[in-house]
Amino acid sequence: MSIRANLSRVAVLAIPAALVACNESPTHPVGCYGAVTVNVTPSFEGSGKPRFDWSPRCGITNLTVIVLPQGIGDPAVVWDFSASESAQIAPPVVYGHVPAGATSQSVAQPLQAGITYRVSILSTVGGDAIGGEAQKTFVP
Repeated sequence: MSIRANLSRVAVLAIPAALVACNESPTHPVGCYGAVTVNVTPSFEGSGKPRFDWSPRCGITNLTVIVLPQGIGDPAVVWDFSASESAQIAPPVVYGHVPAGATSQSVAQPLQAGITYRVSILSTVGGDAIGGEAQKTFVP
């Protein structure tokens, strides 16, 4: 069998495999595009820290948690991280646990019960354009 025939056979088999892989949970996530929904649930690890998940299960480059002011004041960042487009982060993420390949500017501040927070996620494209984003408020 010729090399050309072998390459054609590999290409025919690889295309359907790639299409199936696009619908599975990402191992090497592709950036989020368009409408994204973020959910906040209690962590299953018993830490009491919230777990952030999003749909579709695409890669993000930034996650920020802010405390919303009660009355006068500005929102304040309590935890955030960023990752390069080549090392996008797949869901889920537990509050305070910086995923592999990401960097955080500070240690996560303890969340307080009864206080309102907002988590925001986004995926950048080309270094500065936003491909997809979502946010959700929550009270731990």
